[in-house]
Amino acid sequence: LFNEETAGRYLMHFVQLLSQITGQPEASIGSYELVTPEEKQQLLHGFNDTAAEYPREATIHGLFEEQVKKTPHAVAAVYGDQQLTYAELNARANQLAWTLCGQGVGPDRIVAILMDRSVEMLVGVLG
Repeated sequence: LFNEETAGRYLMHFVQLLSQITGQPEASIGSYELVTPEEKQQLLHGFNDTAAEYPREATIHGLFEEQVKKTPHAVAAVYGDQQLTYAELNARANQLAWTLCGQGVGPDRIVAILMDRSVEMLVGVLG
């Protein structure tokens, strides 16, 4: 049912839990941890070490446009059975931006977005 690596990890978690229970039988069940201290360190800090250098004067939509130039046909957004490539998302966001500009929206105007999560929501945010 499980590959060897997964079964080994489950075993390690079970041993971790049993050692806590035998060492502190009076503790509440919510205080026990399945993950080892090493795994906890990896989960909380190792996987979240996502710092990256980028130009501080860059805008989100400017950085997005750069990515569109690099990988126009790569999938940029997936929600349910819908997906958009970077080029498709950019084209739709630009279309919305031009529509908003035509209605008088500019850098000094706030536009609210009220919609459910979807690829269209991303179009709205980027537009």
